Amino acid sequence: MTPNISAISPVSTLIEAMSAIDKSGKGFVLIVSSDGRLDGVLTDGDIRRQLLAGLKRNDKITDIYNRNPITLKQPYSFNDVRDIFKTKKIRHLPVTDDNGVLLDVLFDVDYLSGQTVLHNPVVIMAGGIGSRLMPLTKNCPKPMVPVAGIPMIERIIGNLKSSGFYRMFLTVNYKKDVLKDYFKDGSDFGVEITYIEETKRMGTAGSLKLAEFALDQDILVTNGDILCGANFAQILSQHKASRALATMAVRDYSAKVPFGVVSVRDKEILSITEKPSFTHLVSAGINVLNPQAIRFIPDDVFYDMPSLFQALLEAGKKTNVYHINEYWFDLGTKKDLDVAAAFLESQDT
Repeated sequence: MTPNISAISPVSTLIEAMSAIDKSGKGFVLIVSSDGRLDGVLTDGDIRRQLLAGLKRNDKITDIYNRNPITLKQPYSFNDVRDIFKTKKIRHLPVTDDNGVLLDVLFDVDYLSGQTVLHNPVVIMAGGIGSRLMPLTKNCPKPMVPVAGIPMIERIIGNLKSSGFYRMFLTVNYKKDVLKDYFKDGSDFGVEITYIEETKRMGTAGSLKLAEFALDQDILVTNGDILCGANFAQILSQHKASRALATMAVRDYSAKVPFGVVSVRDKEILSITEKPSFTHLVSAGINVLNPQAIRFIPDDVFYDMPSLFQALLEAGKKTNVYHINEYWFDLGTKKDLDVAAAFLESQDT
């Protein structure tokens, strides 16, 4: 069997499955019976959903793993495997003999693009009301509002997937069923989706506490109304290299003063600059957090990301920035939607 792929018995506990997944670093564990036959597959996404539903770590996995995973029998060709990965949108493929005995495990990265798969969790803040976009958001959560015909959050998920991410957490609140009915578990979009359900507004950082136990690696956090052309894998890579507790993606914002600006010293005019522009770095609504940073978020209160960064600064913790130079849109108004749609449509022509 492929090295570093752990296998556990069908009567193992949830904590044993979590340990095996953590040891392999592959995001899943194989369930193998005592005679070597493949009994099923359990993913970290399955475990997260069960923990959120109330399952305890010492409970058995008996009723929660997939007993009918897609498998392959020998002999097979490269094209056979590639076609399965393309059409079924899976990331791993167990190989068995005619009796169901496990022989090997194949991975999509070896048969498709070769892109690195990132197991880091991504949290997309998708619970906002979008009052500035009324009436578009009267019956539709803001992240589901289309941009050039595609819901903005679907575009965000597509960009993240292109960067190698697949573990998606969606914080939901307003019109949450619209999002859940559309994306379900994420498999139709080639990702795994877990929903973090708010019972009240928690802010852009507060809801992270609701899934703290599942955020086990550096976490990419993005607002659900931001479209950005940056390579999210590069943001994560710089964060790791910096050894910072938190990294904030920033972008240039220029503001023009519509008057002549006068520089004075002791009532004497030193210079006059006609209608100057000033450029500042502003938050881009995308952040990377070490799991330890979540400890600074208070329980069960509204808490925004700037407050978290301020708390980290006051505690003397290292924070970092990543400068975004690619396209970036904050989709807060109908005008913003139109500008973003025109840009995206121009990229497709």
